[in-house]
Order: sequence, then C-alpha cells, then structure tokens
Amino acid sequence: MKPLRSADPTPRSVQFSHFGVLNDGSSSKSAFFTSTVFNIAVLLLAIIIGNAVKNEIKERKDKLTSITLVPKEEPPKPPPPKLPPPPKPLPEPPKPIEPPKIQPPPVPLPPTVKPIVVPTPKVNLAPPAPKLVNPPPAPKVVSLAMKALSPGTALWGVEPAGFDDTRLSLEAGERRGAPPG
Repeated sequence: MKPLRSADPTPRSVQFSHFGVLNDGSSSKSAFFTSTVFNIAVLLLAIIIGNAVKNEIKERKDKLTSITLVPKEEPPKPPPPKLPPPPKPLPEPPKPIEPPKIQPPPVPLPPTVKPIVVPTPKVNLAPPAPKLVNPPPAPKVVSLAMKALSPGTALWGVEPAGFDDTRLSLEAGERRGAPPG
C-alpha cells in the first residue's frame, strides 16, 4: 500500500491556523472584518454581563446592610446555692516515733593507686607495597574447569580483533595489554 500523496508536485497548504478556518496562505478582507466584528460582539457581551452581575451584587449588599439583629434578653440569674456548713476539723495526728540511729562500721580506705600508663600504639599509614602476581593463563583454567564438568566439550578462546591482549600475553610469555587505538 502506497502512502497518501498528491499527484500535484506543489500542493497548496491545508493547515488549520486561524480559528479552525482552512487557511490557503492569504487572508481576505471579509475574514478580517468577520473576526473583528465577532471579537467586538464577545467583548460587549462580557461587559454587559459584568455590569449585570455588579448591579445584582450591589442590590444584595444594600439588602444585607439593612438587616439588624435584635439583642437577646438574658434570663434572670438564679440565686446562689446554699452552702452546707464546713465540716469539723480533724484531730491532730500523733507525733511520729523517731527510729534509732545506727552507725555503720568504719571501713579502711585502700592505699592510693598510681595510674597505669598505656603506651600509644604506632600506626603505619603507608600503603603496602604492591606484589607481583602471575596468574595462570585463562584458557587453561577454563579448560580444566570444563573438563571436570563436561569431558567431551571442546573449548575455543575468542577475542575481538584489535583487543587480543590474552593472545599477545600468551605468545610473549608475560602480561601484555592491547595496543591503544
């Protein structure tokens, strides 16, 4: 199925831009006049509605300000209640008995103790020297692990072209990196 295209090599513009009216790229005087009249009519309608609402609110305010509230009459206060006579005072409690005083036995104080001096430990903040570690070549380790798990499986090492640092290390007998670039 082909996309929808016009056979005309220079079709006219069919974009909607002004109030949903199909615009062909030029504005006529009648379109300008129509939009101006429409905008003025909407503006006048908004002004008329605003004034009507304003007058209605003003009339309601006048009605509200003329309402007065009648003060409530307070009911008469009831007479104060009669209080019963105060109760008789309680008799004085007896005096407490003092407990006998007991003296604790004298305890001899220990002799003065000298404080123990703890030496401050020395902390070495220097990092340890790096150690040279020569790991076994990767294919042999992987090959040993695979032989233990699956003796019949063949193993092939693969590296991307230009980044074959394992192959270069195995050929040289020492660790090599891939050439830059």
